[in-house]
Amino acid sequence: MMNEPALYHAFIFAAAVHLDTLRRSNKLSNSPEILAQKIQAIRLVSQSLSKTDPKEVPSEDLLLAIVALAHNEMQNIPPSDSMYSPFSPPLKLAQWINVYGNMSIIYAHVDAIRQIVDMKGGLDKIEMHGLAETISL
Repeated sequence: MMNEPALYHAFIFAAAVHLDTLRRSNKLSNSPEILAQKIQAIRLVSQSLSKTDPKEVPSEDLLLAIVALAHNEMQNIPPSDSMYSPFSPPLKLAQWINVYGNMSIIYAHVDAIRQIVDMKGGLDKIEMHGLAETISL
């Protein structure tokens, strides 16, 4: 169950970026509606962090929202694989490496992720299934 409102908005933004990547476009992720979701997610993350006691560890839902914001920015979307690749590798779509290879990272969010993980005591202390593995990538 999603207990962190920021996570909802971050997922909507991330889903739009992924859909645009599949379409080789940035039309949806640059729309006012989707940018409003991103802004709302950032605002809610900021509010949650400011309300949290500095000694209290933020929730894993909030951590996941920050991860979604940190790794879902598109830089350049190549027009097609065939235009810049002289060969067709067999695993070019494996685990969406073609998608994540075109995403840029927001280092301010990465720093926040690092701080929260440190506050929790390391990646091995994260209980949400798959979150520690996602962060370690």
